[in-house]
Amino acid sequence: MLICAIIMGFHIVKKLHGDLVPIISALVYNAWFKKFRASNVKLALEALEQILQIMKNNVSIEELYLDSTGIKCDFAHKLSLALISNPNTPINTVDLSNNLIADKGAGHMSDAVGKLQKGLVHLNLAKTGLTFKGIGILAHSLSLNQSMSSTLTYLNLSDNIVKEDVNNLYNFLAQPNSLTHLDLSGTGCAMDTIFGALLRGCTQKLAVLNLARNHFSTKKTKDVNVSPSFKAFFSSTVALEHLNLSGNKLPLEALKCNLFMTGGVLNPRAMLLGLTCNKFATDVVVDLSSCELKSEGAQVLESCLPSINCLCSLDISDNDM
Repeated sequence: MLICAIIMGFHIVKKLHGDLVPIISALVYNAWFKKFRASNVKLALEALEQILQIMKNNVSIEELYLDSTGIKCDFAHKLSLALISNPNTPINTVDLSNNLIADKGAGHMSDAVGKLQKGLVHLNLAKTGLTFKGIGILAHSLSLNQSMSSTLTYLNLSDNIVKEDVNNLYNFLAQPNSLTHLDLSGTGCAMDTIFGALLRGCTQKLAVLNLARNHFSTKKTKDVNVSPSFKAFFSSTVALEHLNLSGNKLPLEALKCNLFMTGGVLNPRAMLLGLTCNKFATDVVVDLSSCELKSEGAQVLESCLPSINCLCSLDISDNDM
């Protein structure tokens, strides 16, 4: 277990033996360090209080990583207040992943997110116990912050149980933005809705898209109608490099009949045809593992793959072919 700071590109590492409080407190007014990271360690209350003092007073820390440190809602609240109270904070990266801050904590953090004058570059709240309520509040703050659309490049909300539509998130994604990495894996989001938003706001810069372990539609029916935006995104995306749709266990009837349907006309190749028509993307990695494609999916792949020039890697393992 390590805690490290980065100073002028060099790593200074201190093993977690002895009292951390003096070490952390030394950073409160230290202008050399650009990054603070504590990972996979339970931080004592005194250490957390010193971290808050850093964020209240430090004018050089740009990146804050507190993943898997046991922090909860109350700390998220205090951290938000600390960031708001420091008008000179250069913070551009916040990682609170693998901590149970829940919707209440996300609501508190949203206050700071909406008020950071320089926006954020990197925001990671993966596996923090959020639901559609907390994500909705957070996404609303992202939209309200006028800087965020031009600064935020990395957004990770994976492994939070969303299930229901999060219109505020879709609205943010639908606006022209600078996202290059979007991870919504394991959230239960409906992909048919997501791709409508991605088509409007994320075709120019998005390079990594992870939608693994979700589902295609919120409708519990065999008749899964696919929006034309699904194919249109893949034909118009410019920067896409890695697409992960693994673990989306689609019903066989949908795959056979309607999964890749556009305009009400049977077309079982919408995503693949979109990539075939794409004149911009190159060297795209696609993961379709564990999607229950079976023999019908194999036939679709066989007919389409020879025409896709932008594909460099395809994972179709564990599909019962």
